[in-house]
Amino acid sequence: MVQAETQRLFIDHGRRFEKLLQRLLKRAVMIVGLPAVSVGCTAVPKQTAEDLVGQRAISWAEALMELDYNGALSYMTPSYQMSPRADRFRGDFSGAGFWRSVTPHSVDCGESQAPLRCDVTIIISMIVPPEVARETPISYDMTWVFLDGQWYLYRQ
Repeated sequence: MVQAETQRLFIDHGRRFEKLLQRLLKRAVMIVGLPAVSVGCTAVPKQTAEDLVGQRAISWAEALMELDYNGALSYMTPSYQMSPRADRFRGDFSGAGFWRSVTPHSVDCGESQAPLRCDVTIIISMIVPPEVARETPISYDMTWVFLDGQWYLYRQ
């Protein structure tokens, strides 16, 4: 009986020690790990205007490839979205159903630290009827402008 109680006491102390050790380990991880994570987060490079505009241009083209005309229209300048031309947007890009892929080619925002305009060229790989079996790459040039904290595709 004494031996059983001694074993139980030993097991109980072992569990308490294990829980204490786990708590100490968690605290050590928090104390040492948290600063390391925050330093790692601050070391992430800031996204450049060229990167951001290039991504938006690809997203715009992908929305058109998915025939999401309303989504693609949301990338256009607010003035364009409210103009009569917006009613014809779907017709202007009805051929987007033949687009198969899009890749960035170039983004030029000039030398300014805070550019307000970027010229972008994407390469659209599309199926050109009647040769439906062959994809043809075409270059598509566009201008993006920075308005009210957001980049928009500009069309006259």
